[in-house]
Amino acid sequence: MLVRLERYAAVEQLIDDAWEMSCQLDLGLVKLLLEMAKLELYEEMQAAIGSNEIKRSERRTGARRQLQ
Repeated sequence: MLVRLERYAAVEQLIDDAWEMSCQLDLGLVKLLLEMAKLELYEEMQAAIGSNEIKRSERRTGARRQLQ
């Protein structure tokens, strides 16, 4: 999970760097595409975090059932 989030952070940094370059060059379409890429990245990050939270919750529920 941590490795995946580190990869997301690296991709986010690449997008941010490209964003800064496109701002300097005033490339409107490139900025739009980069913003869309960043939104998609955030959605994937949320899904990964959510999936991890669901797994954690399922493990807790299973542990509680075993204790009862």
